Formats: sequence, structure tokens, C-alpha cells
Amino acid sequence: MSEAGVYFHGLPGGPAELDALGPGSPLTAIDRMGVAGDGYPARLEAVADRLRAGAPHRIVAFSLGAMSALRLAAAYPDLVRELVLIGPAGPLQLGDFLSDMAGRPVFEAAQRGGFPFIGFVYGQASAIRMMPQSFLESLFRGAPVHDKALLVDPDIMDGLIAAWRSALLSARAAYRDELAAYVEDWSDVPGRVTVPVTIHMGAADSWVPPAMVKALAKSLGTAPEMIEHPGLGHYGTASKVLLDIR
Repeated sequence: MSEAGVYFHGLPGGPAELDALGPGSPLTAIDRMGVAGDGYPARLEAVADRLRAGAPHRIVAFSLGAMSALRLAAAYPDLVRELVLIGPAGPLQLGDFLSDMAGRPVFEAAQRGGFPFIGFVYGQASAIRMMPQSFLESLFRGAPVHDKALLVDPDIMDGLIAAWRSALLSARAAYRDELAAYVEDWSDVPGRVTVPVTIHMGAADSWVPPAMVKALAKSLGTAPEMIEHPGLGHYGTASKVLLDIR
């Protein structure tokens, strides 16, 4: 593992996300959905086993990757030196946030579960396979100008497509498992986190609303350092922070 820390990608996402948003980053990207394990808890335990070498680590987590980072910090504080959370998606149970989240259809499908959820994810997979650029552009449609400008860079576009492909095509079952775990009630987890936490929040984030980030911050077992990024959205904030990390 890098001395700078390890990176937990968003969802859907994969290791290529780090190279896309933070090229040259000294962080080591963890492919937590690519590890062996039957179900989300088993995969998270496999990630914990990998982190035992060289522990404790700084964990930098983006978006829904924050859930896994927080769970690890709560269960294995000896593995985590500090958490840096970027646009972290907190438990849905902390407030009425779902209607303001750009990913609402995904989470509602996960809440329904069963065949409707499987069909929804299959539709996402078909879209990223058949029309990847259009699919990615649709996700940025409501993003602020700075975030949309990221897609002008072909390396960022290709990297994000590769990250989404890895989740939706290569690790679809793990993707479904992690989404299902996210929509369940895990609101007791943040309160058990006592390691130092820094939270970066995009003021114009439509994927993880600032109200959700603030509620997550209040629920932590330790007072976090809060850094707001005016004018930036979800991916714009991630790119800025990842490029600054050394």
C-alpha cells in the first residue's frame, strides 16, 4: 500500500476512477468489489485483511465508497489512521434526502429489491455497454459547469467509463450487494467512528446533497474538519481534492 493512503472508489466505480479524477495520485486504489467473498460483508472483511499489511492507513473515500470506509473505521480502528471523505453518501435514515439525490432511481430500485432491482441494474449495464459516452454525459446533465468541463478531457471520460464498466459488467453482483447494503439502516455506524475525519463537500453537489453531508458529520463519533468547495459538484470536488493529495 502507498504511504499516502488508499482510495475507496464510488459506486458504480472501480480503480480506474482514481486515475481519471486524480491522475498521478500517490494513493493506492482498492478494488473492493473485485475481492473474493460471497456478499458485501464478506468482501468488506476481505478488504480489511488486505489493509492489515502496513496499517494504520489513511483512507480516502469518494461518494458511496464512504460507507465502506466508515464501516471499516468503526469495526477496525487499528487499521485506519484517518479518513478523508469526499462528497460522502451517508445513511439515508439520517434525514429526508432521497428526493434531492440525482441517484434516487438507483436507490429506490435497491430498496424494492428482487427482480425489479436486478432488471434496473441490467439496464444500466446495457447502457454502459452499448452507448457509454451518452450514458456518462446523461449523468452530468444537471451538474455545474465546472463538473461538465471534466468530460472535455478524453482521459477523464475514458477513465470514468472504464470504472463504470468494471462495476456494471465485471462485478455486477458485488455492485448490487453493496447498493443493497447502502439502502439498509446503517445509521449506527458513524457514531462508532473515532479516528480523525476530514470531509470535503461540494456546495453544488446534486448527487450527495450538502444537507446529507452535514447530517453525516453530526452523527460521527468525532468532530470532523469540514471543507466546503463553492461552485463544485460531486465529481468536480473529487477531482480537486484528489489532485491536491500528496
